[in-house]
Amino acid sequence: MKYSYESISISPMPFLRKRNIKIYLPINYNKSRRLFPVIYVHDGQTFIASEEESSLLSQSMISFLQKNEAFIVVTIDSIPEYRFHEYAPFPIEEGAISHVENLDIALDHHRPEGAGYIAWLIQELKPHIDKHYQVNTQKSGILGIGMGALISLYAQLKYPDIFTYSGLINPNYWFSPENLQNFIKRSSMSAKNYIYTTDYTYNLNQTLEDPNGYFMKVSSLLQFKTPSKIHIEAHQKEDQADNTIHAMFDYFSTTL
Repeated sequence: MKYSYESISISPMPFLRKRNIKIYLPINYNKSRRLFPVIYVHDGQTFIASEEESSLLSQSMISFLQKNEAFIVVTIDSIPEYRFHEYAPFPIEEGAISHVENLDIALDHHRPEGAGYIAWLIQELKPHIDKHYQVNTQKSGILGIGMGALISLYAQLKYPDIFTYSGLINPNYWFSPENLQNFIKRSSMSAKNYIYTTDYTYNLNQTLEDPNGYFMKVSSLLQFKTPSKIHIEAHQKEDQADNTIHAMFDYFSTTL
């Protein structure tokens, strides 16, 4: 069944930078009076890409949306030249600088703007969604990949009463691991918070994307905060992305 979406414009945009925001409604939305959980998705253009830029992840998300009867999905496009600023809750740490240089990403005068970006989401975007759509305001989640997963985890750690569940795909914990781990230890996240996290580049804790095994280190630390409420998947093949979205939303459907 064909899914539908609505494009919206919020003023002000974060840091006055324009971007696309789309609301993907459940296929039964217009026939139901129920209040739906909502999930905010960073890198919207990656999760729902054009045919020319399609990936297994995007195909999996589109496949989910065609059958989705349970969630309102809000996608927020990123701006490539500002992505490593807006999705960074902390300054880049020394150990990550050489890795970022290898990725050919310019980080001159890097500014961690993640706190401001999430504040915009909470103060501007979320109230608009809560007011204009059939939303269960007690069941808001957040989802991202790479840097988008890092800022998603930060948002849940800082605002656990607002973001009760999160999806963290191939998280870039290596960007600021010490600050992140200390932030986890200080957070007030509890057993009422749910996490689905996966790394389909994982290989014996030593990969180009995660050379120091931070995925499992951070995931293990999170287990102390959310006992029995975190689902961890570590794969060795990228084609696992084909199943990630469906598995993640199945997990949320059974736990929320």
